[in-house]
Amino acid sequence: MDKARKEGELKSKIETSRKMMEFGDTLEKIILITGLSEAQLKKNGLL
Repeated sequence: MDKARKEGELKSKIETSRKMMEFGDTLEKIILITGLSEAQLKKNGLL
């Protein structure tokens, strides 16, 4: 998979995580659904 595609997928997952947080979903659920780690969420300013 090329770099641009990976970056696009990450951006999409981050946006999904942001929306899930707005709806009050738990951190555990967000990690499970998006496949992102807690560290990735922190790195991208979501925690």
